[in-house]
Amino acid sequence: MFSQKAGSNDLMQQAQIFLYANGNNHPPTAIDLNKSLLRDLLFNQSPAKDVALASVSMRPIPFVPVLEKLSLSEMKYGSVRRFYIETPEDNAIPITLQESMINASPPERVFCLKGNGLLIGFIDLVNHHERFVVPVSGELIQQEPA
Repeated sequence: MFSQKAGSNDLMQQAQIFLYANGNNHPPTAIDLNKSLLRDLLFNQSPAKDVALASVSMRPIPFVPVLEKLSLSEMKYGSVRRFYIETPEDNAIPITLQESMINASPPERVFCLKGNGLLIGFIDLVNHHERFVVPVSGELIQQEPA
């Protein structure tokens, strides 16, 4: 997924499973992840029950929506406020790639989520870490209507 842009990420490359719904002689139609590598790749700091839930909940990602052309206009680009939650211990998207994405299109604010795997980290973010959610939502509430 991001491995070509991120340099060498052997774990991501090992985890990728390309699916060929139109036959092996045609380009892949979706990507899936090897369930046995999910813990190390995406949930390296999550409890076992969360890894188990994720492994039965995750589905292949079809390429069609990802490959559709996205049109951004000068007039509308930036009209939606952007925030980024940086995950420095993420094994799927290395911190260097995250920093590159942030620099390519700077968000209004960057939050750093340390010490959590992806699944539990974002569930906890919504349920328990008001220090992230409240400042963002508070700023949105205080924003004057256009």
